[in-house]
Amino acid sequence: MIELTGFENGIEHGPQYEWFPDGTQQLQGRCDHGKAVGEWREWNPNGQLARYDALNEFGDLLKRRRWDPAGNLTEDQTSTPPGR
Repeated sequence: MIELTGFENGIEHGPQYEWFPDGTQQLQGRCDHGKAVGEWREWNPNGQLARYDALNEFGDLLKRRRWDPAGNLTEDQTSTPPGR
């Protein structure tokens, strides 16, 4: 696996990318001062999307979708984040 992770003052911050050894993208997301935020995607080795997560600026999960390697949807979840 090949990984590119941004850091600021020793804390994960910015774009996060991972690739399988063959160069196919495995993961894409973003951290904000150590918290996963925004849209995250993870792929199977065959290139099929395996996971999609949407998180708010606090890292609370808003939406999660998962697929099996054949592309069949196996999970579709929408969450309401806690009030702030």
